[in-house]
Amino acid sequence: MPTLYVASIPITGNYKETSKEVMEKIKASDFVIGEERRNVLTLLAASDAREKEYYLLNEHSKDDDRLELLQHLFNCDTVTLFSDNGTPCLSDPDFEFVRLCRDNSVEVKSIGATSSITAAISISGLDCTKFNFISFPPIKKDERRRFFHNIITRGVEETSIFMERPYALQKVLEELVDLKSKIFLGVNLSMENEFSIYDTAKEILKKPKIPKSPFIIIIPKISEAF
Repeated sequence: MPTLYVASIPITGNYKETSKEVMEKIKASDFVIGEERRNVLTLLAASDAREKEYYLLNEHSKDDDRLELLQHLFNCDTVTLFSDNGTPCLSDPDFEFVRLCRDNSVEVKSIGATSSITAAISISGLDCTKFNFISFPPIKKDERRRFFHNIITRGVEETSIFMERPYALQKVLEELVDLKSKIFLGVNLSMENEFSIYDTAKEILKKPKIPKSPFIIIIPKISEAF
């Protein structure tokens, strides 16, 4: 199956500041996906990949465009997605395409990220235009129990994001095991052993060899769970 890399690039618009890792991935990709033609060509030039095939995804793209692009992706090994500036799939397009890729068993990875929050959002396939960052769940037993009880019984009214320490993964998944909706789990984002999954906590608990590192979880708002 192909791999879609979601790349973070400089927010300054100076593509020469793009990380070496991202530039190398662009050069190695079968094709790239950008937001606007002029900026795509500028980034390809900065990456010494002027002849690279490219496609566009932006606010004008329709579901048919995404489906057509997915078919192109199936004929490839590696594709890189980036926006004009910063990290895709926050305010920029195109979380719908990432979701489509995940729904069709395409591996999605982050690259060049400097923040686990933006990296997680960019590869989750979830609408995180508005989100609540909780930081870490409460430590005190009673507060923690109420925190997870409220999530399980009421769901969340807006997309919620929190982090936890490596040793707490098993415990957190067990605390969310009765949550009916799926969650996004990201570990070691933008690293070689990156792990990410969108599934119920019950199913994630069955996964072997999840890297033991700090992790981030995204719980979609009730209307966005898929």
